[in-house]
Amino acid sequence: MADRSAHHEEILSAEIELLTTACRSDRRRLESLLHGDFREHGASGRVWTRDETIDTVTQAPGVAGDAGDFRSTDLADGVVLLTYRIRGEHGSTRSSIWVREDGRWLLRFHQGTRTPS
Repeated sequence: MADRSAHHEEILSAEIELLTTACRSDRRRLESLLHGDFREHGASGRVWTRDETIDTVTQAPGVAGDAGDFRSTDLADGVVLLTYRIRGEHGSTRSSIWVREDGRWLLRFHQGTRTPS
């Protein structure tokens, strides 16, 4: 159980970092956190590739709102689902799937769904 707790904390830390302007404005850091086959299903319904996501995020790195209600679940060995909420003017529920490859956790999939704030 200690292993599970440690890797869930590592993933949570990385997800929270991804919500910071410092990380979102740093192309190299984003590249190190996003899996090569990363996809995002945006709140608008658009599907974003890794490169499109990085290009867009670095151009407008801010996140409006506060993140909370984090929950993580092991889906399989080396695969974790993290869900949470962003509260604020553009509220949303978020889900991220993290995979462990070559000894590090990478964000493989992310989805945002708009919700009332």
